[in-house]
Amino acid sequence: MHSYIYQIGLKPFSEERLLTSDKIEVGDMSLFDYTYDIDEKSRAINIRILVDTILPAGMFVTDTDNNLIYQGGFKVWRKSYYDNVKSCSKALTPANIMGSGNALRNLNKAFHNPLNTVRLFKCGAGSPEQSIAFMRMVEGLSKGDVLYVGSVLGYHN
Repeated sequence: MHSYIYQIGLKPFSEERLLTSDKIEVGDMSLFDYTYDIDEKSRAINIRILVDTILPAGMFVTDTDNNLIYQGGFKVWRKSYYDNVKSCSKALTPANIMGSGNALRNLNKAFHNPLNTVRLFKCGAGSPEQSIAFMRMVEGLSKGDVLYVGSVLGYHN
């Protein structure tokens, strides 16, 4: 599978802190087969895709540097997230709790990847994660706060 990793933080990234394909572990025991750097045009396109199609509608706009400006809406989104997780958990039964069928897989996906995307997010220390990492960062924002976009990398796994 091919997709992208967004490096996002609460403050601008210095050149030394920017994520590069050389700074992510790849190979047999890794989450990724390989990662690669993309050009500025592709970076801007992928940030636009993030804001326009992946993130909840109207929650963010971009500034001239392609950083994300929070517009509000987290509480409404969180309620829909809760409702989705609750709905998926209701589908679990004693017969399917051990993983046969889709019920447990759907609950896991609803919990860890609420934006339902193959794109990953590097929000602080550690490895890139599914979209719950990004939404946890959004939870603490106030209207007008900026999330800085560092690198956008391609990946394959």
